[in-house]
Amino acid sequence: MITIVLVLIIIAVVTIFSIQNAAPITVSFLFWSFKASQAIIIFLSMLAGILVTT
Repeated sequence: MITIVLVLIIIAVVTIFSIQNAAPITVSFLFWSFKASQAIIIFLSMLAGILVTT
């Protein structure tokens, strides 16, 4: 139960943080680049981290 509460708190904090940083940015990796909202990049990075650690 405590784990679920902690995960929900972390998701809420990351969501608030990413919404406050909604500026468009360019993400570049090797020969690949795209423009996206910084909020989306932060949120997807958090989700990828959750998937990797579980």
